[in-house]
Amino acid sequence: MEKIVVVGGGQAALQLVVSLRQMSEGPSITLVCAEQHLPYMRPPLSKGLMKGDTAATDLPFRSEDYFRTENIALVSGTPAKKIDLSEKAVDLASGERLGFDRLVLATGARARKLSCDGVGLSNIFELRTLDDAFAIVDALPDVRNVCVVGGGFIGMEFAAVAAKAGKRVTVLEASDRLMARALSPSMSQWFLDLHRRHGVDVRLGQSVAAFEGAQGKVRAACLADGTSLSTDLVVVGVGVGANQELAEAAGLAVQDGIVVDAHLQASVQDVFAIGDCARFPTPFAPALVRLESVQNAVDQAKYLAGAFAGKPQPYIAVPWFWSEQYEAKLQIAGLLHGYNESRVVGERDGGSFSVEHYADGRLVAVESINDVRTHLAARKRLLSELPSSSAKT
Repeated sequence: MEKIVVVGGGQAALQLVVSLRQMSEGPSITLVCAEQHLPYMRPPLSKGLMKGDTAATDLPFRSEDYFRTENIALVSGTPAKKIDLSEKAVDLASGERLGFDRLVLATGARARKLSCDGVGLSNIFELRTLDDAFAIVDALPDVRNVCVVGGGFIGMEFAAVAAKAGKRVTVLEASDRLMARALSPSMSQWFLDLHRRHGVDVRLGQSVAAFEGAQGKVRAACLADGTSLSTDLVVVGVGVGANQELAEAAGLAVQDGIVVDAHLQASVQDVFAIGDCARFPTPFAPALVRLESVQNAVDQAKYLAGAFAGKPQPYIAVPWFWSEQYEAKLQIAGLLHGYNESRVVGERDGGSFSVEHYADGRLVAVESINDVRTHLAARKRLLSELPSSSAKT
């Protein structure tokens, strides 16, 4: 019986074991999760869970009974410590050794740390895991002044929730615009205006030099320009880094992520990587990319399950992303690489519009606000307009 070991407890890992079992009862499947919780959904952590719209009991993808019924061995609260490629085995922190025929690394990513004085004070949080979210939910009702360090998706989603809850919110973003890694300048400006209309004090080009506290709890953020910002709670969202150490120690190729080929295989046979930790080739970008999105995790997991079942076509999927902030649902199809022309579809001031981006006349990405129809059409267009040489890679 073939032995498949999957390391990771997020969307990619869970989708893979579910898809594998749906396709075949044959292989032995073991899922190794570092967290003690059942595999759970992460997007609601910065949105629904914070607002109270999503209960913690709604977050797990599957119950414990599912894993027993489907004969999937679930190892929780025990991280993988070492990959022994010569013996085709994974050593766990518990001392257990798991042999494999095929190994899939879906180790995800972790929040980047701030390195400044006072960062260890209480009420300074990251927002990456369920335990992070629980801690913030517990602390939020008792605070008035909230500081968000980092103007990416997570930071701005949390800022929206805190502002709607009546908190005085300040966002500190070191770059000159919000969500710059994912959005075009015009869309960054649209969201800047949106947050400021909701009373959020967004300060661009600002970074934290230190935190000050009293009785062990944060009381102020000291900015690089010398000013001081009073705050009772801080959420740090300055990006994430791939969990690649396990792969790197085993000698696999890494580059801010585990490098894989068009079949999602790492630099060693029978070892694969999917989800936030994988850096892979795509016809939608000129170089290898690492995507942090639910879509990418699900698509890669489904693809790899199919490949294991004997359908080894190159992996090609249109990247798409989404975010919810106040009344705005943002959806992005494609990647903003090398565009030199943009066209607005709809009315920017009407609350429902899209911006199409073209590179020398070819559509490369579409950003949509409350415009699901255009977004869905864009995903089909991007796939259909791929050059035939790219589609065959």
